[in-house]
Amino acid sequence: MPPEVNRLTLIEQAQISTDKPGEVREHLKGLIASGEINLREIAKFTGFSTSTLSTAINDKYEGDVEKLEDALARFYRNWLARNAIVDTSVIR
Repeated sequence: MPPEVNRLTLIEQAQISTDKPGEVREHLKGLIASGEINLREIAKFTGFSTSTLSTAINDKYEGDVEKLEDALARFYRNWLARNAIVDTSVIR
């Protein structure tokens, strides 16, 4: 019997977003400003505090930037996977 396939995991592994870290931050800023997401949701997913995320999204974070940018990219890809509509012949 084949192992269960988790659609979100497959999409995340496929790197649904190829945006650069600065672009991911800008997308997240826009989503926060529009009320689509909030810092608490990102914090819950990434394990970083809301204050750390706020400084990172505003490009003022001085800690382990690579680790934080990776966490933000994973959150963003996951958000896209849960909220994106994939254009297929079935949806048309």
